[in-house]
Amino acid sequence: MSERNVFVNLNVSNDSNFEADSGYIFHKLLWRKLTELNEKTRVFFLGHKKTTEPWNDRVTMIPFHDRFDKYSTRFHFDWHGLKDVLRKLPQMNVVVNNQPEHTLAMKMLFSSEYDHEVPVVSYYHYLPFHYDGSALALDESQNLHGFAAAHIMRRNIEAMGVSDLNLIGSNFGREICQRGFEDCRRKELRQPFEILSPPIENELFQAGKTTRDGITRVLYNQRLYKHYGTEQVIDLLDELSREEGFELVVSDPTAKRSAERDRLDPNVNGIRERLARFPFNTDGSK
Repeated sequence: MSERNVFVNLNVSNDSNFEADSGYIFHKLLWRKLTELNEKTRVFFLGHKKTTEPWNDRVTMIPFHDRFDKYSTRFHFDWHGLKDVLRKLPQMNVVVNNQPEHTLAMKMLFSSEYDHEVPVVSYYHYLPFHYDGSALALDESQNLHGFAAAHIMRRNIEAMGVSDLNLIGSNFGREICQRGFEDCRRKELRQPFEILSPPIENELFQAGKTTRDGITRVLYNQRLYKHYGTEQVIDLLDELSREEGFELVVSDPTAKRSAERDRLDPNVNGIRERLARFPFNTDGSK
């Protein structure tokens, strides 16, 4: 069996007594024992900067988190800082997330960085809701100004649907999660909507008409994204050019793209290359 690399996000708010935190102790005992049982398992722990204790030679603690409280630990996610960490490590086989509010972000980050879907396991250490009989009750200790707990609950419910596996400590906890998941699915969106039409730059209409020079021009003023239907438009223009001559002006408003954007969506460069081969195309991005 090849080596299995596990990435664990230990994200706890008890930074004043970190090594007494129940979440920290749980993971410390679990992963130390699992690596002892399976010599092919390696664990990379995204931990707290105050943690210095080594576990064993196949559990590596990566000091990362700092200065957390009960809200920042749930809502702060350092995408670029974590990406820098990943690029210094071997590729992970699975992600174990101790903070369900980060599950979707974790799955998106790892899957985009590795260019394939990465399984994520979520561990629910502290639920922000429970049931008083048949009535849903929110955790008032997390209910900032009377609104926060319901949204923290929804982030946990979202994680349950995104995760490839959900872990919790008891059948009782699992039943609470399942009831909460079904309750949230039945909720209707009650917030009102107002229609705000896209703005128009009136100055463009005050510039006056241009003088015709006898050349038929077609302006394609849109991003060159595949999911915008650009390839279908190009197919149509290619067919029309054989019947009637015209000059195609492509504005390409997002011509200056970063290497990371090109990596995540290589179709744009492919579309540009195809347009460059058309004799009737004019670069309008300059």
